[in-house]
Amino acid sequence: MQVYTLAANAGEHWANMFFLAWMVLGLSYAVYVTLRIWFRA
Repeated sequence: MQVYTLAANAGEHWANMFFLAWMVLGLSYAVYVTLRIWFRA
């Protein structure tokens, strides 16, 4: 049942994963910039 729903909503699932990956990338970049500014000061 789980596998079937995953296959049926594969497009939505991958869209969510792509969105999640971009959010993680943006957050990690924000943390990186913040730390750079902090340690430079």
